[in-house]
Formats: sequence, structure tokens, C-alpha cells
Amino acid sequence: MGLFSKRIKHKLFNNLERGLVSYTGYIDLGSDTNVEVYIRSRKKRGLEKAEEQTLKMIPNFEEIKKSATKDFYESYIIMRDAIKDGEIDLDDEVILPEMKDANDIWEYLKLEDIIIEPNSDYPLRIGFRAPWDIEHDYGILVKDGDFQYCGVSV
Repeated sequence: MGLFSKRIKHKLFNNLERGLVSYTGYIDLGSDTNVEVYIRSRKKRGLEKAEEQTLKMIPNFEEIKKSATKDFYESYIIMRDAIKDGEIDLDDEVILPEMKDANDIWEYLKLEDIIIEPNSDYPLRIGFRAPWDIEHDYGILVKDGDFQYCGVSV
């Protein structure tokens, strides 16, 4: 805990830590437990909006993931082909799994974090890590519990 931080008990985000400009906490989403949550607001209303957005997302989580399946799989195919063609060196940290179809993507993507910016056009971002692409995040943007966009970011 930092010099200017304070712990707050919270039913959804477990033990929140309030820092100078944001909150950090954890949430459980099905089999993914202790997923780190960053709330980029320090105000009470920002925390309330973050809770609203998260509560709208939770029941749709699996459907939101399904909406990103095709795009994330295409990103995997691009990376796989680049590695196989020698355009990218496969180092010791990279694992390149073989997948039968797009639905296999979820066996390998690891839920990394959730970033909530309550006053943003896309207030909730779900971030994943891929073992074949350790330099980028795979993210899904959500608003009011609905999938908005997904992509790979630096």
C-alpha cells in the first residue's frame, strides 16, 4: 500500500485500494478469480459508475467473449503464420498452440485485468494475455454490458 493510498472494503471489487488518481481492486468472474480491476477515477460517483458498468457486464461476460472470438482467432492466425514463415522469431517465452478452430482461442487467452474509465465512451476494457504474443494485450471494450469493439494493442 502506497503512502497516499487507503483500503476500502467493497462487496464487488473486494478490498479496494484508493490511490492518488484511481482505485485498484479484484473481482471474480466465473473460473477466473482475483482478476485485477483498475478504476480510473477517485471520486465516489466514478466508483459508483464503475460498479454499474461491471454489474451490467458480468451476466453477459461469456457472450461478450464470443463476440471477440473471430477477431482474436484471426490475430492468432496472423501471428502463427508469421512465426512459421520465419518473420518472427519464436523465443523461449512464446508458446504457439495448435488450434482446431476459433473457439479454441479461449483455452489459451488468460484474463489479465479489467480497466474501468467511468466517463469514457467505452467505459470498461477487459484485457487478456496470449502465450503466442507476449508483447500485446488482447482487449474487449464494453459499454452498458454490451460488446463494442475488440482488438490487439501494444
